[in-house]
Parts: sequence; structure tokens; C-alpha cells
Amino acid sequence: MKKEILIADNIDNIYDEINALIREKKTNVKKVVNDAIISLNWGIGKRLSVELTGNNKPEYGKKVVAEVSKRLEQEYGSGFDKTSISRMIKFYQEFPDFEKVATLSQQLTWSHFVEILPIQDELKRDFYAAMCMQENWSVRTLRERKKSMLYERTAISKKPEERKEE
Repeated sequence: MKKEILIADNIDNIYDEINALIREKKTNVKKVVNDAIISLNWGIGKRLSVELTGNNKPEYGKKVVAEVSKRLEQEYGSGFDKTSISRMIKFYQEFPDFEKVATLSQQLTWSHFVEILPIQDELKRDFYAAMCMQENWSVRTLRERKKSMLYERTAISKKPEERKEE
């Protein structure tokens, strides 16, 4: 009987160690994939931004984006449709500093960036990105905080403090 209990305890320990190893490696893979997706999307946005700016006429840039997105979507699926490609271009334009993107991508997923991109105000966008990182927000939590106007409420609450200091 004692031997069976020892074996059971040992099996539990072995299982727990293997389970922890699997979870750790899955987390590592998710991080690598996330970094690759964000880097890829940033790179695509950077490359196509060149076609939309500079000496090129706007019509030319739009045609290039439409044709490239059509071809990419045919080969790689709906993640490269015109809307997604436009989002990648906006991503590059709003976050042109790749070092900043690389830092943010350590804790934010592409879905976080997609949720933050429509925010026009750079300070507001940076606020939500920082809060996602500091508080480890899920995308759902980010949406809820945006909807509840956390930034505006936080900014309003800080205004009296600023007046006291003046």
C-alpha cells in the first residue's frame, strides 16, 4: 500500500513538472509568433507607406495597395485583405519607431494594437498602450476601459492637481 502511495505522489510530481514545461513552452511560442506578426505587419505598413507618400500621386498608391492586398489575400487569406493592409499602413504611420513597437510587442498583441490604432490623440493612444502593459490588460479589458473613457476621467481628475501646483 505504501509503495502505491509513493508511486501516485511521484506520478503527480512528474505530471506537474511536464505540465509546467508544456505551459512555459506554449507561452514562449505565443510570444515569438506575436512578435513575428507585429514585426511583419509593421514591415508591410512601412513598405506600402512609401508608395502612398513622396512623389507618388495618391491614385497610384491606392492602386498599389489594392493590387497588393488582392494578391496577398489570394495567397495568404483574409488577414491580408484591403482593410487589414490599410490597418498595417496606419500602424506604421502611427508607430514609425520600430524600437517602440518592439518594446510594446513584448506585452501587447496585434489585437491590442488594432484596438489602439483608431485613437487619434497620440497621448491618449500612448496612455492606453502603457496601461495595457502596466496592468496586463486583455483586449476585452482595453475595450471596456476605452468605452468607460478612462483616459478622459483620469485626465480630468489630474487637472485640479495641476492647478494646485501652479
